[in-house]
Amino acid sequence: MEVLTDYPERILPGRLVFIGADYQPRQIRNCRRHKEGLLIAFEGCADLECVGIFRNWLVYTNTDTIPELPEGEYYHHQVIGMRAILESGEPLGVVTGILETGANDICVVRMGNGKEVLLPVIDTVIAKIELAKKQIIVRLIPGLLPDS
Repeated sequence: MEVLTDYPERILPGRLVFIGADYQPRQIRNCRRHKEGLLIAFEGCADLECVGIFRNWLVYTNTDTIPELPEGEYYHHQVIGMRAILESGEPLGVVTGILETGANDICVVRMGNGKEVLLPVIDTVIAKIELAKKQIIVRLIPGLLPDS
């Protein structure tokens, strides 16, 4: 398993995880480090053929088991689906994804006209993320929005 989490210590025997787009529940029977990733065994899967069907599938965990982040940091799942609003109060669109780059993350926002805008997650563009209101306040800077 390629490990994408910042908290691999949470991947332990006995942990319930959810696999694939339909979130099939599986309990981890055993795990150990292997090269850059982990080798995982699931309860009820006794052979390679059984676990082989999960090859290249994403593995998820419940969000109530993840550690709290320091103030000003957010998990991607907390931001995806938020409304993006300009500082003027005008709606911009909805965050549909986050791209990870070397320098900073990029919020993908689908605007009402169907176009997408890419917003770098930097202070000059993202004024505020309001988890309780499920919205991101965006500063309008020159060249930010695509032509209509």
